[in-house]
Amino acid sequence: MRPTVLVLDDEPEITALIARDLEEDGYQVIVAHSEAEFRERTGEHVIDIFLLDLNLPDSSGLMLANRASSPSSTSRLR
Repeated sequence: MRPTVLVLDDEPEITALIARDLEEDGYQVIVAHSEAEFRERTGEHVIDIFLLDLNLPDSSGLMLANRASSPSSTSRLR
């Protein structure tokens, strides 16, 4: 099974470039462009690796990383 990477950035051009490179290297890639999309994707998928933009218009990637790694969230993480 391929590792799943969630890429979060509010700039679609950046997520497209990163996703393409990761997919070429054999990763399954899930993209989100906002905090709401991040929450939706983490609720739908088991994520192995997060690549997060730290300066989002509606949130902070660091804050989301802390939430994602909290004990109540880790049931969806490998």
